[in-house]
Amino acid sequence: MTIADIPWVTVLVIGLIVLVGSYVQGTIGLGLGMLSAPLIALLEPRLVPTMLLLLAIVISGGVLATEWRHINWRAVGWALPARIPGTVLGVWLATSFSYRV
Repeated sequence: MTIADIPWVTVLVIGLIVLVGSYVQGTIGLGLGMLSAPLIALLEPRLVPTMLLLLAIVISGGVLATEWRHINWRAVGWALPARIPGTVLGVWLATSFSYRV
């Protein structure tokens, strides 16, 4: 899929949706997925969730670059290793479900 496959009006509307979702995400810490995902899924379902995951990485990197002085690195040191078992469990659960309805 390329951007040429999507009408320019749809690309413009998706851009505005992402702009508003990114603003809310940067302001209160959540919003890109909650606001953008349902609307983008209605307009162009092929873009969800990949586009939003890539945008979330960019937004998180920007917040990290600007707010690094306020990060509690000790808490990050405890929280990050704890995510590994949860990620493994989540991957196992996601791959164990069948696609049959």
